[in-house]
Amino acid sequence: MAGRGRRIRRIIEGKTETPELGDGPKLRIMAKYTYKARLDMPGGFQEVDMNQFDKLWLLKKGYKDNMHWWQVETDDGRKGFAPAQYLTLIEEGVSSSLPWLTKVEEQSPEPASTPPFPQQTKVKHYVPTYKENANEKTDHYCKICERKFNGPIPYRAHINSKAHKEEVRIAQEYNQS
Repeated sequence: MAGRGRRIRRIIEGKTETPELGDGPKLRIMAKYTYKARLDMPGGFQEVDMNQFDKLWLLKKGYKDNMHWWQVETDDGRKGFAPAQYLTLIEEGVSSSLPWLTKVEEQSPEPASTPPFPQQTKVKHYVPTYKENANEKTDHYCKICERKFNGPIPYRAHINSKAHKEEVRIAQEYNQS
């Protein structure tokens, strides 16, 4: 039994001649991409149509000396060649453990037994960006210029500006007269 597995592995890896597998063990392969067969047979052999995720049987790896085409058989009995780059070997037991190897229709929806999020979620409270210390007043409004600012940095910039200082000077002169 172990010898047959090594022989099949060597056939897949291309390390030996590729005899037809015939009535012996056929390997299960899957189409990675959709392929539309060309009817004019440019390679000199019959090609086969396949859709992505189609499961096929590997009959022979290569056509004469061209190892880029594998002879496959579909589940409905059509035989032909398909590009080797479009195919991948399915190992037993792997397709069930890798969900992307199964079609969406084949997957049975399981009822959700637990909610997708915990019942008690922690709420992160809003912390203002410009709040540098707790003693600073949060209303950034210049009574002299009658302007509101969205934080302490723009407010300080305004207080130090030439326009604000001019308004302060005018207000002081007006109050003294």
